[in-house]
Amino acid sequence: MLHRSCNLVFVCCLVGPAAAQQPDKSASKPAPAPTTTRPATAPTVSKPATTNQPAALPRVALDIVRGDQSWGTIVLELEEQKAPITVKNFLRYVDEGYYDGTLIHRIVVGEKARIQVFQGGGYTELNAPNKPGQHEPAKLESDNGLENVRGTIAMARDAAPDTATSEYFVNIEANPKLDYTAPDHLGYAVFGRIVEGMDVVDKIKAVETRTNPDPELKGEKSQPTNPPVVKKTRRIAAKRP
Repeated sequence: MLHRSCNLVFVCCLVGPAAAQQPDKSASKPAPAPTTTRPATAPTVSKPATTNQPAALPRVALDIVRGDQSWGTIVLELEEQKAPITVKNFLRYVDEGYYDGTLIHRIVVGEKARIQVFQGGGYTELNAPNKPGQHEPAKLESDNGLENVRGTIAMARDAAPDTATSEYFVNIEANPKLDYTAPDHLGYAVFGRIVEGMDVVDKIKAVETRTNPDPELKGEKSQPTNPPVVKKTRRIAAKRP
């Protein structure tokens, strides 16, 4: 502003009085505001939405026969996250083909029965030793939140914990007395459920039985007279829950 005022006085002296009376229009205009340059902003890139999808649960198919008749297939979905040790143990036997040709050797049903299950996974003949090829017992995982409801599968074991090997049982009906409830009532480790083939379960339920000669079963009427057989077990495509 100091330089602009000096120039204005110099002009007035040159043009004379008349010119000096006219207002300088250029002086009355306000100075333009300085232009502010905004920094360029990078374009917004939208990130794809991410979802934490649960892992697909492994599935196993059991082809059931009796004599020369096919009874259909039972498909199991295994709770690998809730019972990882038990599922790994079961799949080991499946992958080795251990269950192929094993009997449904025990069927417990009826209003007077203490539980309602069928059991398999250990024998190729009735009243014979276990099928060779069993592995070391698996650690008990009964305290996993899974219950012995109709259509679930669990591992059979001896009275002591951590004694399950290859034998399993399927809950034909709900068996809450087999659930874990406390450290002094460990129950049995449920590790999966049937997603296809409950009609096959009902066929097994209807099989005629006789008194089981196993002394530990104390005269239980549970040995099938003509036992169904697991002809083949195999993994099939897993599905997300």
